[in-house]
Amino acid sequence: MDRYVEIDGHKLPAVWEICHQCSGEGKSSAYLGAYSRDEFNEAFDGDEQEAYFRGDYDRTCETCKGHGKTLEIDLDRCTKEQERIAHDHFADLNAAAAERRYCGEY
Repeated sequence: MDRYVEIDGHKLPAVWEICHQCSGEGKSSAYLGAYSRDEFNEAFDGDEQEAYFRGDYDRTCETCKGHGKTLEIDLDRCTKEQERIAHDHFADLNAAAAERRYCGEY
């Protein structure tokens, strides 16, 4: 079965890949940020630490919506025109991310 993603009104071939945000789990506690061991011990008491490792703080992954996989552009199957569209799309995403970082939104 051929799969496609739509970018700027163009259908590009796609392939399923393991979600990079949750590593295929469909959920994570990444929204809490990263803790050093000392910070973790200060932020959570013993019961909260057990709950954390049990997954009680996990949320559904925003990237894959809990599926653990995402459709990604399959560059190996793209025509030259589709490659250009994909390149332009990624360049736009990178420029937007750079602007958010510059504005302190990251």
